[in-house]
Amino acid sequence: MSFIAPIDTESIGSTLVERAVDVHRVDGVEVVSRWYHSPSDCDLTLWLDSEAKLIRFQFNVVGQVVDWNTVSGFRTGLIVEIEYENGKDNTKQAETIQFDSEPSVSAIRTAEAVLKASETTIQAPWRELVLRLLASDVTVDRISKSRRSPVSRRSRFWRRLRRWMLSVA
Repeated sequence: MSFIAPIDTESIGSTLVERAVDVHRVDGVEVVSRWYHSPSDCDLTLWLDSEAKLIRFQFNVVGQVVDWNTVSGFRTGLIVEIEYENGKDNTKQAETIQFDSEPSVSAIRTAEAVLKASETTIQAPWRELVLRLLASDVTVDRISKSRRSPVSRRSRFWRRLRRWMLSVA
């Protein structure tokens, strides 16, 4: 019998360090991206406008994605690998994000726990801003109240996947 180990947010957060800062031009506006990475399968990218205000962030924690922007707020999902044929009898793989129909509170809480554990590695003022957004009770209340049933689609997916994995093993 196998089980899915819990995510060690402490060790992921303590190894999350800045790896790159890039400047992009989007519709004539300068946007700065800051990429933080942990070897424990975690990435955080922040996008800042020309006045250094946070306009978007995306957290990937062990395949769970938490995406936020100033226009549409929170989205969550999973990174999914897609196989496709390139026409020469070989198969290639690409990654895409399969977004949830409604944001997952548990994914947001996982991202929050990782960021809290990164206090010695991320010292920027954006860390505190992202933490405030992730910890916002208003966000959690809004997401929780919008749920149609007590069992989320995400948990049903994981139950089906776990059952399938146990039957294959």
